Amino acid sequence: MSLRLRSRPAVGSNATLRPSSQRRFKQRARRRRLLSLRPLLICLGLIGLLVLAGWVLLGSTLLAVHSVAVSGESRLDVEEVKAAAQVPADKPLALLDTGAIRRRVAALPEVKSATVERAWPTSVHIRVVERTAVAVVQRPGKPLALVDATGVLFADVTAPPPGLSLLSLAAPAAGDPSTIAALAVTAALPTKVRQTVTLISAPTPATVTLTLTGGISVIWGDAANSARKAQALAAVLKAQATAPVVTDKRGHVVPPKKISVIDVSSPEVLTTK
Repeated sequence: MSLRLRSRPAVGSNATLRPSSQRRFKQRARRRRLLSLRPLLICLGLIGLLVLAGWVLLGSTLLAVHSVAVSGESRLDVEEVKAAAQVPADKPLALLDTGAIRRRVAALPEVKSATVERAWPTSVHIRVVERTAVAVVQRPGKPLALVDATGVLFADVTAPPPGLSLLSLAAPAAGDPSTIAALAVTAALPTKVRQTVTLISAPTPATVTLTLTGGISVIWGDAANSARKAQALAAVLKAQATAPVVTDKRGHVVPPKKISVIDVSSPEVLTTK
């Protein structure tokens, strides 16, 4: 009696796979391919985001200049500052040359300094610091002009504003020695004394002269020791204002000696005439 043995499929590379095993194998292979593509897909996504961000930032008007704000102005007009700034409308803020805008605004005579900032998402903010007048300059054949502490003439006026001394200078300008000397004298004067000054003349840096109300002339000399000279002048004016009333034998008031010239060029040896 003979027996027939049923042969089993060989296990190996040539083995026949069941349908369920084939599906699992294909799924695992698909997952491996997707995992291998993940870095590429992430890179492509990042590149797309960067391109979109660059377009929004540099190529569109979403983050462009839509308005300009000005602060710090007093003597200046807002529209005057905007006109000088020349901020290009609809220019992307990221491409805006704030340095050039600042230089154009700072070129205005009235402006001491300026700052320009991007105010995201669509604005530009310009802050100005205006010059402060410390005196008024008298110029031959020209209108009166306000001058700041550095000697810059920045605005014409018809009359000296209250509290500002009037300067008579041959060639007023920043860096001019006579202008510098006259301004140094002005800065050294106490407020009460400055209020009595009608004119400060400086033909040269060493020949500064003050004219006070009542026609009193003050020989100042150069700007050296101006603080001590100002103190000496203030003392003389105070003594004159508080001088006691003197009467003669008949009881008549003796007029005080009228001073026409005060020389403080050497504060240690003050003289009057």
